[in-house]
Amino acid sequence: LESYSDGINFYIKQISKDSLGRGSPEFFLFTSEIAPWRPADSIALLKLLAFQSTDKAEIEILRTRILLSGISPKRYEDLFLEPPFIKDRENKIISYLRNFKFPVHQHFTNKKVDNQLRNIILNGSFNASNVFAVMPFRSATGHVLAASDPHAILTAPSNFMLVNLQLANGFITGGTIPGIPAVIIGKSKQFGWGVSSASIDDQDLYIEKLNSENNSEYFAKQGLKKFKEKYEIIKVKDQNSVTLKIKNTKNGPVLTSNLLGAHLIRPKGHAISLKWTGLSNDDRSIEALIKLMQSKTISEAKKNLPLLK
Repeated sequence: LESYSDGINFYIKQISKDSLGRGSPEFFLFTSEIAPWRPADSIALLKLLAFQSTDKAEIEILRTRILLSGISPKRYEDLFLEPPFIKDRENKIISYLRNFKFPVHQHFTNKKVDNQLRNIILNGSFNASNVFAVMPFRSATGHVLAASDPHAILTAPSNFMLVNLQLANGFITGGTIPGIPAVIIGKSKQFGWGVSSASIDDQDLYIEKLNSENNSEYFAKQGLKKFKEKYEIIKVKDQNSVTLKIKNTKNGPVLTSNLLGAHLIRPKGHAISLKWTGLSNDDRSIEALIKLMQSKTISEAKKNLPLLK
């Protein structure tokens, strides 16, 4: 990670030294300042991509809205492919939320179903991706054929770029994303690999009750706790900078405003926080990707896969 960052920063200095303009047309869209690249930036970029590939928090919000509409547990199970266990804890949460008014839930009455609900019921998820392979005896070449389709959105410029790297274990060819020092979908002389979304339930939402006398505090099992707060400044070209206040609980960051649709199930006097595997201190996904392309054998590569969160 540090070597990769050093390489990026060396190129940025070279652009300035040789008067090469901005180095890339995309940079004309942003402010003239370019901050040095850090290893943390590569990790953050991978986490951003992971966050964009999951929709479990949105589905939890949608399912909560449906349950609050008064639908029966049996009918709910008919609608969803993977219904949660609607007993005990889940029933307690829904019973608690029913003490508050949520006028938006009228959208799910009188047989009115919005597009978001229709997509969830028909497709089971917002996102998709796939990896498939053909065994040697089924291919014309006599070798294994593998294809990986991340279902990424088409953009200009593309998120992916093709690279050919020479490492200690030989040449690695495949697709990477600028900012991440690893080939995400690729092959070596020994084997090939791809990435697909597992669609696992990697996000949970927590309804945090605020202290009515002090909104900088919330109730936890151990009593009142203070939110951890920090500020992030985002520079905008030709406009004033935007300052964001970020609040965290022991469960995770607080979803502000209508982020992910949290306002649709947020009771008055409460906040909603997000717990996500991508925010865990145990997340070593970028290490797994780097070690995957450095592996010399399939068995060595498999040993590193558990690091991928």
